[in-house]
Amino acid sequence: PPPPPPPIHHHSLHFDGQDDYVLLPLLRGVEAVSMWVWIDSVQPSMNTSGPQGVYLLDARFGASGGYFASGGIGAVWESMFVNNTQVPLHWSSFASDQWMFVHLESRAPINDNVNFMSRVTDSSAAPVGCLKGRLAEIHMWGTRLERNQQLVVSQGFDQVLLPDYRLAYYMLEEGTGGTAFDSMGNYPTGSIMGASWHDNDTPDQMGWKPRAFISPPPPAP
Repeated sequence: PPPPPPPIHHHSLHFDGQDDYVLLPLLRGVEAVSMWVWIDSVQPSMNTSGPQGVYLLDARFGASGGYFASGGIGAVWESMFVNNTQVPLHWSSFASDQWMFVHLESRAPINDNVNFMSRVTDSSAAPVGCLKGRLAEIHMWGTRLERNQQLVVSQGFDQVLLPDYRLAYYMLEEGTGGTAFDSMGNYPTGSIMGASWHDNDTPDQMGWKPRAFISPPPPAP
């Protein structure tokens, strides 16, 4: 028999909590965001940089209440699920030092640029509110998801909805460089500012199975 294929290497981005973040381009009609995220228990800038501590994400221009931070949650957000369980819309609902599948749903569609792992700032050279942790992938949805749909997405079977409903999918599998590509092909690339690539600590390597292609489908007859 032929030798087995080489193992698949999946990547994640590490953020140092000082000046690292991801900026996605202008997205229109966002009603939900899903991501794999790891939040370190020790934050270098916790409650010292920015008005709301450290930021998981922050809508950049139009959605003034689009932030989600350790010191407050913007009015845009209505509900949150962690590992497919609905939890209070509060920073304390997050665990630390472990991967989490986080799904946020908004009260109304968001049309905005979005920072992940930092607060929006006018100076890309001096970001504030930077969160120390990791990201593995980001889904931007044009609709809310049912609970069973969230479960399927977290397990990696991303054909859960018609393509029209998923606006963008940043897999964060580039492995090098400062660019994040939308694998849906709908939106321009995102910018990775300072974060470092790693390929040995993604959710699937720690007991989760976030992407369908980890177990490829059988060959066609």
